[in-house]
Amino acid sequence: LRRDSGLNVAGVEKEFDLQLPAEWYVRVRQFADAGWLECDGGVVRATPSGWVIASSITEELIWPKSASIFEATP
Repeated sequence: LRRDSGLNVAGVEKEFDLQLPAEWYVRVRQFADAGWLECDGGVVRATPSGWVIASSITEELIWPKSASIFEATP
């Protein structure tokens, strides 16, 4: 997420022969709705406000936990 080009989700799934769970996409949508990520044609990237917390967003997308930064925000 710390790249201007973002993360090509379909490309990652194909390259590593995996399928991300539906919950992952729900989480990405929550972060997008909060204004921290944007999704464009299968590419996910941090918005300017998301850059500040990109490491935390990445961590939550890889290792979700019950107490998240999303739930700590209004």
